Amino acid sequence: MFRFSNNVFKVSYFISAMLPTYSLFLLIVLTSHIDKFGFQFENIYNFTMQKFLLLFSIVLLISGTICLFIIKQKLRKIIDSSKTKVEREVELTSVVNPGLREFLLGILVPTVSTFSLSDSPVTAIVSFLFFNVILFLFYGQSSDFFPNLGLFLFGYSLIEGILDGRKILVFVQSKEIKHVLNSKQKVVFMGTGSPTKEIVGVYLEKNDGDK
Repeated sequence: MFRFSNNVFKVSYFISAMLPTYSLFLLIVLTSHIDKFGFQFENIYNFTMQKFLLLFSIVLLISGTICLFIIKQKLRKIIDSSKTKVEREVELTSVVNPGLREFLLGILVPTVSTFSLSDSPVTAIVSFLFFNVILFLFYGQSSDFFPNLGLFLFGYSLIEGILDGRKILVFVQSKEIKHVLNSKQKVVFMGTGSPTKEIVGVYLEKNDGDK
């Protein structure tokens, strides 16, 4: 999806997109602890696997949140520096956030529920990280769309567009969607490759007087 984007954007987008999974991971760790020990927590200075799982899930959650803010800043920066980029007119369709349901059912839930944190915590963590790496390598070099639920909740959506007969994806602020569906709009591409090859762009917002 982001083959021509820089590595910082690729990693940040992927980690922020996995934020719902990390949140679910933390929820499972907490509920698992409550099932076993109730609401009692042992001495914080005594190392236990349960504490490691809790710390691990919190680190994932914080990392995903930080990456989400990085992505928002980068999208804003692309719009602000659009004068230095090549603008293209893109026919935006009515397809918004494609593949989100498949992501929730096919990736988010199986990623966490497949591994047993209570029976084999170390194996579960290693398998979870390995699965994340495989997903990143696949989507980093693929044209397939990788939904970002966290970014959607923070006010950005992706709309399918058509440029020179090929399908592309365009970041649009959710509040702007009703103004741009099924219309031609100015878009700048966010990667380092040629606009004729890239598949991800950013919609150039109009001033209120232009709408």
